Amino acid sequence: MIGYASPDDVTQPSRHVPATDQAANVIVGENRDGYAQTLDDGGLLEIATENDLVIQLHFRPGDFIHRDQVGFSV
Repeated sequence: MIGYASPDDVTQPSRHVPATDQAANVIVGENRDGYAQTLDDGGLLEIATENDLVIQLHFRPGDFIHRDQVGFSV
């Protein structure tokens, strides 16, 4: 997981995610279907840290993404 010092830190990732029903979903692939080729994990971590956010990814590089698929929950 992005932002954890070691794999041991993610044994229970749900304890790090606040319980809320106020998550905003971000749509990816609005124009076409395709494969996710890369992910700027450092950039996402920086955005999350600077804005005190938890970003949940719904895909990984290599996954096929359908148009209008939710890519992130913030």
